[in-house]
Amino acid sequence: MAARPLPRIASAAVLLHAGPPDGPEGPLAVLVLAERPDVRERLALMLRGAGHRTDALASPAAALDRLHLAPYDALVAAFRPPAAPVLALARALRAMPPPMGRIALLGLAPTTSERQRRDIAAAGFDHALAELVPPAEDLLEALRRAVRARWGPGPLNADLRDALAARLAPEALEASDDAAMRAAGERALALRAGGSAWTAAAVREAAEEIAAALAPVGALAAPAAARALAMAPERRNALLPPLLSSLVALRGALRRDREARSGARGPISGAGRDTPHDPKDDSP
Repeated sequence: MAARPLPRIASAAVLLHAGPPDGPEGPLAVLVLAERPDVRERLALMLRGAGHRTDALASPAAALDRLHLAPYDALVAAFRPPAAPVLALARALRAMPPPMGRIALLGLAPTTSERQRRDIAAAGFDHALAELVPPAEDLLEALRRAVRARWGPGPLNADLRDALAARLAPEALEASDDAAMRAAGERALALRAGGSAWTAAAVREAAEEIAAALAPVGALAAPAAARALAMAPERRNALLPPLLSSLVALRGALRRDREARSGARGPISGAGRDTPHDPKDDSP
């Protein structure tokens, strides 16, 4: 009897991925899927030229393997419909829990068929263009739209962070950030540990407290995730993991923001994936 293939297991880096560190407008990690080598090369060249970390593969099976090994914010798939294996990959990703199931999907699929367009959307693609290799401007805008739709806003409100930095000394800003993260983290971890003991009303109250604790420090994505949980406390098991991931991302974003403002690093828009990993960023 032939041995069954071992199930794919996501790496720790993938499981801890909380989305693009600087939001949809910042550098992204993108995986390109295209059977034709020339299409792969042209798409990768445009994406790298825009500052995105980009890898490119030829088959859906290889893409699925890579997505289990390394974290990506978006998959850009160029294909000619019906392309059943590509649509099957999209459906498989959407069936997975976050963060893998949350990856942004952009389809580049030349078709005039309304049915094929519906099939692409039904498979889980966030956005699609009707060209295998669109102009760079169209590609980058569609990518931003797909990432924004899937991952939401960036972690921080830049205008509010500017106002806080103008009003507070660096030590006070750090203390304010730490207090907000501590308050939110304690409530989030209690939600994770409480099991079935939490009533819907208690979950709603805790989520609202998390959002209220984080908003004053300029957080965007984490309060949004908390508010989503407050609006649907009965979906706690589904909505709590994205909230915890957003808190992990927020801790790192706050630290990078303070370091950029103190002159320890370049502009915040350039900080992100090449920053040495800080183990403290792996917990809310």
